[in-house]
Amino acid sequence: MQPIQIPTLLPRRLTPLPIAFDHESHTYLWSPTQQRMAHSITKVINTKTAKQMEMINATKDGPEGWAYIGTKLHGYMETFLLTGDPGDLEPWAVPYIEPAIRHPIWGRYNVLATEYRLADLTRSIGGSFDALLQNKKTEEITLLDFKSQRNPKASTYSIAAQGGGYIHLLQQHHPIIVNKIIGFWLRPGSCAITRHEPDPSVALYQDLRDRYLETNVPF
Repeated sequence: MQPIQIPTLLPRRLTPLPIAFDHESHTYLWSPTQQRMAHSITKVINTKTAKQMEMINATKDGPEGWAYIGTKLHGYMETFLLTGDPGDLEPWAVPYIEPAIRHPIWGRYNVLATEYRLADLTRSIGGSFDALLQNKKTEEITLLDFKSQRNPKASTYSIAAQGGGYIHLLQQHHPIIVNKIIGFWLRPGSCAITRHEPDPSVALYQDLRDRYLETNVPF
């Protein structure tokens, strides 16, 4: 596969925050103080019932589970954003990745950050977004999150709360104005894009966060 030439570095490339990630416990650690985040954005915004989570987790594990597939696809796309080439693909991943890297969106942006870790130190919430992009013409900032779906005809769903959470945490550490949230959907044989406005997305996240903390943080 021939590399696709996309600019990957700007003088303003975002410096990583001092946050370590423990994959086994899926928790974030603020290294300067060794504060471990008690919550994650994923948990904070989750509105699914226990039964729904049970059904989702039933297909999570194993080489064909959604956790493995999603992690690998995210890794390929991060490599692509950083180098212009997703690297050596496992055969099953080719139908997902080839349409995605050919999408014209990549020619419009420079990459400011990938797999960027965040922390709300006051509320002990951690998270990480997939990519922060800057439009080469307008200089507007877009926060992008990859989603994978096995069914090429599957419907998308809203990632507004998730994107709003990332923006809220990001702006606690950097004076960055995010102009757009994009969901980039990876499917076998196709891909799709959804868009959300930042302000209502942040407001939605804050509402869900407050409800979550009322229930899960003892006083």
